[in-house]
Amino acid sequence: IKNDILAMEYDSLLGTGSVNYYKFSKVFFINHLAFCVISISKGFGKFLVLLFILTWLLSGSYPAMYLSSLSNFKTNLNSKLNINKQPKVIFRKVLVILQFFVTAILIISFLTILKQVNYVQKKDLGFDNKNIMYFPLKGEFASNYDILKRRLLQKDKILHIANQDYLWASLNNRTTGFKWEGKDPESDIEMHIPQVGFDYVEALNMKIIEGRSFNNEYASDSNAFIVNEAAIEKMALSNPIGTPLSIYTGSEWQHGNIIGVVQNINFKSLKTSIEPMVMRFLKKPGENTNYGVVLIKFKDGQEKYVAKLAESMWNDVNPNIPFEYELLDETYSKFYKNDQDMFKVITFFAILTILISCMGLFGLITFTIERREKEIGVRKAIGANAINVIILLIQDFLKLVFIGYLLALPVSFSFMNNWLKGFAYKIKIDVFICVYALLMILLVAILSIIYKSIRASQRNPVEILRYE
Repeated sequence: IKNDILAMEYDSLLGTGSVNYYKFSKVFFINHLAFCVISISKGFGKFLVLLFILTWLLSGSYPAMYLSSLSNFKTNLNSKLNINKQPKVIFRKVLVILQFFVTAILIISFLTILKQVNYVQKKDLGFDNKNIMYFPLKGEFASNYDILKRRLLQKDKILHIANQDYLWASLNNRTTGFKWEGKDPESDIEMHIPQVGFDYVEALNMKIIEGRSFNNEYASDSNAFIVNEAAIEKMALSNPIGTPLSIYTGSEWQHGNIIGVVQNINFKSLKTSIEPMVMRFLKKPGENTNYGVVLIKFKDGQEKYVAKLAESMWNDVNPNIPFEYELLDETYSKFYKNDQDMFKVITFFAILTILISCMGLFGLITFTIERREKEIGVRKAIGANAINVIILLIQDFLKLVFIGYLLALPVSFSFMNNWLKGFAYKIKIDVFICVYALLMILLVAILSIIYKSIRASQRNPVEILRYE
């Protein structure tokens, strides 16, 4: 539809026909309204739809309305165009500025979201969630966990098997019921208190800074604790290993010693800050069947094999419960699904807006060059070459592009900074993003201008001036 309308605009400029504004306005309106309704229904966001409507109005409605008002006689290249009845030059310049204002906002947003998404995907979470599947700790599988674990570990494609009372990515269990020597009795420190089994630290490849992980060779480990760096900081412990610690679990106090310190990990999304955590040993997995899960760490490329093996053992002990598993890295990826969807939408709208801006700029350049053909002819007649003519036309339009870009900077910064506030760990909108956005906008503008300018500069000045 855009291409057809653009072609008709050119026909009107060249005097080969006139444009029915009301017909084109109807086509524009129905086409874009339908697109916007679909966009809103898919949750693309009101802001993006507003930008798209604004771009449509700038690139379509005004050119259609103005060009359709010109008769064939007035637009004929051999007639004297009545300058006084044309729109003011300043209004045409405003159209170009607004088009590239919208384009710059979308490009800067696109680059910012791209950088943040890449940052989130590459950020070190403090543990390895690759090649780990998990499934519920239910029924007889929970009651016979130790036996089934030994059977599974006999397969060389399985590296580690562990269990926990709930998946950290989905749930949280916190308390302020802590006691240790030197604790301020007036302070209430809330910490995460999950329960995990043997090999859990190894399965997730957590980095042990001090001490060790749970070991079945030590009977005392059933009441021991492993803490993270954030917990040590909150507790203000200088020598944490061996420090006695008591935790109120809701019904009773659990007393033990700290046996290990692990590096801080982002067990939730990067939209939340790291929390202090005290890991307890999961003593009775058979009683933890509400939210408990089993984790299997396997070798690269062995997902299907391990899933089939685990399902076979599951069906042997839980024939009435369907076996379902998920991958841990995919679960963490879901935290950023909305942001990834937003990135795809921004990309789509950025490309679409760039194309629309090109068409709008292309039409405006056509109109300007047609009006200045005689000026170009005179310049060539007195010795100007094609390069001189192209530079002359580029200078006029690039000033407008720079104005639109500069106006878009504060708007883009405000919009993206508000979006980034949703992340505890985020990038900064640096100068490189702004430079890349400017280069992309200049590339779009210059290519559009050069294409039309070359054609105008190559015309024989004799053909243009022969009637003068």
